[in-house]
Amino acid sequence: MTGQEIPYKIYEFYRNNPEETDREAYLYELYGDVKREAHTKDGILTAESGSSGFYILWSEGTSMKEAFWYWDEVSLEIGKRIEKGTYLPLLSVSEEALENGEETEEETLQPEKVQEVIEEKEPIPLEEIGIAFYKQNIQADILKKMLCLVYTTNQLPEEKDHFLKMLLLREVPEGQPYYLVRTEHGSYELCIQENGIKITLPESQDFLQELSWDQFGGLTAHLAEEDQIAYTEDSETLEQQENMYRLLPWFPALWEEYSEILKKEELWQEGRTSVQTEGKEEAGDYYYPEGWLQFTGGDKSRYQKNIRAIRILKTLEQEERNATKEEQEILAGYVGWGGLPNAFNSKRPEWKKEYQELKELLTAEEYAQARASVNSSFYTPPEVVRGVYKALEQFGFQKGKILEPAMGIGNFFHGLPESMQKSQLYGVEIDAISGRIAQKLHPSASIQIKGFEKTEFEDNSFDVIVGNVPFGDFRLYDPRYKKMKLKVHDYFIRKSMDLLRPGGILAVVTSKGTLDKNDSAVRKNLAEQADLLGAVRLPADSFGKSANTAVTSDLLFFRKSRAFDWGADLDLYRAYGRHGTGK
Repeated sequence: MTGQEIPYKIYEFYRNNPEETDREAYLYELYGDVKREAHTKDGILTAESGSSGFYILWSEGTSMKEAFWYWDEVSLEIGKRIEKGTYLPLLSVSEEALENGEETEEETLQPEKVQEVIEEKEPIPLEEIGIAFYKQNIQADILKKMLCLVYTTNQLPEEKDHFLKMLLLREVPEGQPYYLVRTEHGSYELCIQENGIKITLPESQDFLQELSWDQFGGLTAHLAEEDQIAYTEDSETLEQQENMYRLLPWFPALWEEYSEILKKEELWQEGRTSVQTEGKEEAGDYYYPEGWLQFTGGDKSRYQKNIRAIRILKTLEQEERNATKEEQEILAGYVGWGGLPNAFNSKRPEWKKEYQELKELLTAEEYAQARASVNSSFYTPPEVVRGVYKALEQFGFQKGKILEPAMGIGNFFHGLPESMQKSQLYGVEIDAISGRIAQKLHPSASIQIKGFEKTEFEDNSFDVIVGNVPFGDFRLYDPRYKKMKLKVHDYFIRKSMDLLRPGGILAVVTSKGTLDKNDSAVRKNLAEQADLLGAVRLPADSFGKSANTAVTSDLLFFRKSRAFDWGADLDLYRAYGRHGTGK
């Protein structure tokens, strides 16, 4: 990893890991026990990192100076700078906003294409309010191009908002009037604050509008893209645009009619029941009915199945009740977002309606999680689930404690045969929508919505662990397994093995890399802990029906051989457990 890459890694980690102890451990892991020396025109700089912190020795003229910071001090300082928007340089942030995230080849907007989009657009009407982003000594067209570059990408709203906040806070002291924006309607005064923008109209004591960064980001996107928001009677769209209606001079004429629609919406919500539940009982746990077949429609049909399920979920949560059998059938139709990147692409005209619908239906956090799952969320088809349980039955399992550590909406729970349905079910799912749907489909199960690395199950406590673990070339941060540097699929297998009781069975769908990789360390560790009962290379199109994708994966079965304290008796195990005398 180059020195230029490290700040981006730190920035990404801090965004996803709020725990201070995790951040400190990550900094040490990133920098390691290393001594660096650099010769510059100003003298010699020596930097040394270790388990306690960071040491620097430098020269100033003929004098030598030194400083030492503990990792907690370094971590706090980095956190403050990220929050203030001063950690990454401005140009780097704009590049990150363009390049961060994986996109499919057909939807990636290359920089040349972005430039073509800019050149094809009419001049962007930012003169009235947009000039306030820069002081008068900076050309407005630079601003226009930069905003257009950022806001015509497929990045998440939070990325765009962070860029905007950083841009503004670099140019003005917080809490001071930034610029007086003169328009034909009056002179607006913009005041930059830590949490957003305050806009006042000095001529009118009644006008005061405070916008958070995400709200102001929406306004900026509106201006930068010249996307005049159509006035419709869609109440959700109207609610989202309320702040714009209050602020922009061309919206007040709609305010009275908008208010009337809101009143109607409130009355409708009060008397509304989305599903006629009178006379219908709430269902128990959901299991696949006899002859259940997986949905095999195209991308738009799969999208609609997801939307229907999400709407039912939000209704159930609003009404604080469990699902009926009919509602569970809709919830079970949720197929996730694997293979559906176009639903998150604002530049695909044939998906424009779906893109807007999704943005309005999900919260910012839900949207971010859904978008991040397009390359990794592939739910297990029922024929694979049935095959797993048939094998478990042959291995002698009847009932017990079952854990699914990456459960999605719980396909392995849905497919549990009747003979095993007295088992105690435990599940873990990091995606909020999928996890909450799973809770409605299996109200009697214990389901945690968090990352597997954040769970605290007791070792040697489960009889069976089943699942389709995440694939990918990345690692999760778990202090217990930090030194092993496991890829995500290997981490799930390794932690699952520790949670199994002696004699327990792990049945896992995983990347073909688990068995095929050149580095044999993971396979060797598994062999020391468990016996391989069987391995099946699944057809490449096994996930084709659920996600319209080809994924090569393996179905592996392990039986844990004995209770094993990894680390404490590793050397003893190698010396005596396998060689008898150890000589």
